[in-house]
Amino acid sequence: MVTSRHVTAMRALLAAARRDGDALQHAWLPVLTTLQHLVWILGLKPSTGGSMKASRASADANAVMSTSAVMADLPGQQVPVAESLGVMSALSAMLSRVFEASKNLDDEALHHLIDALCKLSNEAMELAYSNREPSLFAVAKLLETGLANMHRIEVMWRPITNHLLEVCQHPHIRMREWGVEAITYLVQAAFQYHHNNPALVTEFNGYIPR
Repeated sequence: MVTSRHVTAMRALLAAARRDGDALQHAWLPVLTTLQHLVWILGLKPSTGGSMKASRASADANAVMSTSAVMADLPGQQVPVAESLGVMSALSAMLSRVFEASKNLDDEALHHLIDALCKLSNEAMELAYSNREPSLFAVAKLLETGLANMHRIEVMWRPITNHLLEVCQHPHIRMREWGVEAITYLVQAAFQYHHNNPALVTEFNGYIPR
């Protein structure tokens, strides 16, 4: 069961990550590892565009405290699935805003974030070799980070797509599927984005092996 403490901790961590992203540097990895674990506790699953969504099944399995109990961090009664979905949807939106806000990071800070996501994804890939159900959190958030930073495609494109190409070759079918979906979505978004230098799109998309 998800408790008010889980929700409070996630809100605090999300707020800190969004506020202090430029200063986190190598601390991004433990921050992202914690967020990945909280996402697992909440039962959030990746969806189109890299956001994490709550399902009715996860809400039913992880009934959360009432809003008043969550805000006060006090024990509370379990609430209907609809309200559970509401709380988890709000947390999912807060999570997405952290990666959408990466567009405001300086180039070095963005590389720290991408590097941490790649390391976290590598850990998930290693676990998936033993046929365990992999976490797709890092892959989804690499996609979301890429989409948020199309205005500086020359900074983020190669480190993100290089890693996604590795994910596409993983023997675990769920990893492969999400690697393919992420890189396809990213390429489509790159072509649709109105770049100041359109030649960059051809250059960087041409970098992906056929």
